[in-house]
Amino acid sequence: MLPEEVKNVSSEVRNVSTEDKNVSTVPLPTRSLVQLVTFVLDGSRSMDWSVKNKAKSEMVKETLRSIVRYFRDEERWRKETDTRGPGENIFVQLIAFDTEVVKYFDDFVRMIELPEDAILSPTEKIRRTLKRTNKGTTISAGLRSAWDSIGDFIKKRELDINRIYRPTIILLSDGCTNKSDRQPLLQLSEELLKLYQVFVIEFGESGKEAETADFHRQSCPEILEKVASPLDPGLLQKIKRVGQRIDSVVKVEELFQGNRGYIRTLNEKHLRVIFITMTTLQMVRT
Repeated sequence: MLPEEVKNVSSEVRNVSTEDKNVSTVPLPTRSLVQLVTFVLDGSRSMDWSVKNKAKSEMVKETLRSIVRYFRDEERWRKETDTRGPGENIFVQLIAFDTEVVKYFDDFVRMIELPEDAILSPTEKIRRTLKRTNKGTTISAGLRSAWDSIGDFIKKRELDINRIYRPTIILLSDGCTNKSDRQPLLQLSEELLKLYQVFVIEFGESGKEAETADFHRQSCPEILEKVASPLDPGLLQKIKRVGQRIDSVVKVEELFQGNRGYIRTLNEKHLRVIFITMTTLQMVRT
């Protein structure tokens, strides 16, 4: 469950003189909310398989590039998300993983300053950086790296009392983690969910298409669902409102499975709206 929404208003403290009992008010500086979004992207070899004539990994790349363009359109961004602060208060990091982890950037980058051409598909990022072909799936490695990245970013700024950091992790994976990773993943998730909001997007088909899709047979919803944060009714209503502002056709709240932040989808339009919704969720007014 998310902490209570932080009200972006100035506070006042009262100073009482012990001699004359005069009361004065001193305004405290406004604390701005900074959203930290970590995209944890599956770069295992199965992400290069094509669905509807496009590799899943390429869909991820194109979707991420499209939301960067969206956030640079500040007038539209403000209108649709009804944010209380400028887009420069959203910082992002991208992490690709198979059995190893590769960060796209040395540190979190402001969304509006993120270089679009630096967003490679996760499979391509693995190949270029590690100089090898893509391997299997170790989800815990990607989530551990996200946890460490968030902690390092906040620790370096722990003396900055004028900012409140609100982390969100968005995991995107198309299949099962390696068998040897299942127990470590569940143990890690149990601790991670105590600290941060985690959304999981299973990059799979749904309905009749899922019955004949080879890659979907690898799907492990019983594992991935446990990695996602619980959704209380208030948060689900907020997701609904934000999603409606971005795209009134896509019912984002209906894509969630059960009562957790777990989504099964492969619709490219859905993916874009979901990413934008999850990225802005904690920045918007209730």
